[in-house]
Amino acid sequence: MSEFTQKQPDLKRIKTCIDTTIHEIGSFSLIEPRVIPEGLKLIARSVSWLIEQVMVQNLRSNKIKYGLEVVKDPPHNLTQYDCILKFIGDDINYYVNFKASLVQTDDSGRFDISKAQRLIEFYEEDLSRQLLIAVIKIELVNNGIRLVDSKIFNVAWVGDIYYNRANHNLQTRSDGEVVIRSNGDFVKILKDKIKDAGHTSHY
Repeated sequence: MSEFTQKQPDLKRIKTCIDTTIHEIGSFSLIEPRVIPEGLKLIARSVSWLIEQVMVQNLRSNKIKYGLEVVKDPPHNLTQYDCILKFIGDDINYYVNFKASLVQTDDSGRFDISKAQRLIEFYEEDLSRQLLIAVIKIELVNNGIRLVDSKIFNVAWVGDIYYNRANHNLQTRSDGEVVIRSNGDFVKILKDKIKDAGHTSHY
């Protein structure tokens, strides 16, 4: 294990900003009942893109209140994050990836983080980067959405590092298991997982 020297993320401060946003928004209507008379199906991925925009835009519109200097969109839609957050007086850029999850979803089940090779490339461009996952717990009620809570974690610190051979994604659980390690160590472990799966090409 390499010496751990990189600055650790302030996950508590990030979570405070996100949870405040969640509680201030609460519930909102998504579509007229006459358009979907049976209501929204309980599938989080059907609204995940919307949750990303709701969170990013509300963080940006309230950045002064949260002490944020920067809430920046990615340069394109193929990045590993949905926005960059930077606090006033802090030199860390937090790359945040928002994911929607139903409140009834079992947190012990694995879910996709991103393409494993793209994650490796993302970190290797700058091993000091802080990539965070913000899981937004939601309820789909009739024609609307209720934002409930969040789970925030550092991708490089996930306890369960699983490489899915079928879709080439890093998968993990959001059950709170954490192993504090350097980004360099995380990249090495992920490369070994890919190699063990017999995948030596980039996907």
